[in-house]
Amino acid sequence: MNQAQYIVKSRLKSPSTANFPYPADRDLIGVGELEGVCHYYIGGDVDAQNSFGGIVRNHYSMNLMYNISTERWGYENLEIK
Repeated sequence: MNQAQYIVKSRLKSPSTANFPYPADRDLIGVGELEGVCHYYIGGDVDAQNSFGGIVRNHYSMNLMYNISTERWGYENLEIK
């Protein structure tokens, strides 16, 4: 599982039901590096149970960062709609 999917799953009401219908590399929208930090803009879809037990498809997007020197991931602006 890629890092973006891990983050999205952690924010769902029922993460064990999450299904990402498309390959993870399809979700990569942009990439760049600035001062030792790799920046990725990622968006995609996730199917998961809502509060009522129904499976719904939501779109997610976020800015994902990887710090090369600390080898740590971070993210900002996560939206799940």
